[in-house]
Amino acid sequence: MVFRLGLAGLAAAAFAFAAPATAQSVGVAGGFSKGRTHLVATAGTGQAFDESYLVLGLGASYYLFDGFNVGLFFESWTGANPKMTKITPSVQYVFYQVQHVKPYVGRSGRA
Repeated sequence: MVFRLGLAGLAAAAFAFAAPATAQSVGVAGGFSKGRTHLVATAGTGQAFDESYLVLGLGASYYLFDGFNVGLFFESWTGANPKMTKITPSVQYVFYQVQHVKPYVGRSGRA
């Protein structure tokens, strides 16, 4: 429980002190524009095989054209046996043209 609260506090501090994004003219697609890169970092705990694990992950996706990205994500489960590693490729399309709702379609696979 203390570990989870510590992670939550660390995440809140990271967001609070993160530098604000500078204004750019990226067109109607905004954050889903061609050439944009999204980075992801995850941390948490997981349960498998009657064991508790520390789960850490990193990933990135790149927009090949407006609304369409490809990505690769890495996840490591440590702290118990067996140790596990997961690599997940993904393809995603974001319907950025919709004004009030921004649904998306995605597909992930395991390597």
